[in-house]
Amino acid sequence: MSPAGDTLRIRCRDFPGLVSNTTLDWFFPWPEEALKDVANYFIKDVELDDEHRVNVVNHIVLIHTSVQKYSVEFDTIYKRKNYSTPKNYLDFIKGYMKFLASKRKLLDSGVRRLEGGLTTLAKAAEDTKILSADLAIKNQEIAEKKVVVEELIADITEKSEVAGQK
Repeated sequence: MSPAGDTLRIRCRDFPGLVSNTTLDWFFPWPEEALKDVANYFIKDVELDDEHRVNVVNHIVLIHTSVQKYSVEFDTIYKRKNYSTPKNYLDFIKGYMKFLASKRKLLDSGVRRLEGGLTTLAKAAEDTKILSADLAIKNQEIAEKKVVVEELIADITEKSEVAGQK
């Protein structure tokens, strides 16, 4: 039974003979190589580069060993025990893998959203190019019609002056 959590306390309360007739078998901390091997075993299926995998494993081991180191310090300062068990280590690795999966999922959805935005922008750029070409043609037609209208206005003005004089 792990001393962390409620299980030991509840069983000791329910079965007092269990406490009075047994001795505690204290667990010993795992060596760093064992921690690395366990982390490598559980992270082997996670998609990581080899250089990142080594850094992640080293970081996981560093966190666990630093918790063990600071647990001793915590006991001397606050007179309270803090146990860092192998189960805590395995839970930490599983938590890391869940966290990594959720962040990758979040990033993938962000990438898909940005790719959708980029395709929309590219389509808008193509549509703008087409509309610009149509606008250039329409402006040319308008310029030609403007010349014709100006000639027509000049002709009407001359004729109205002649008609006004008559």
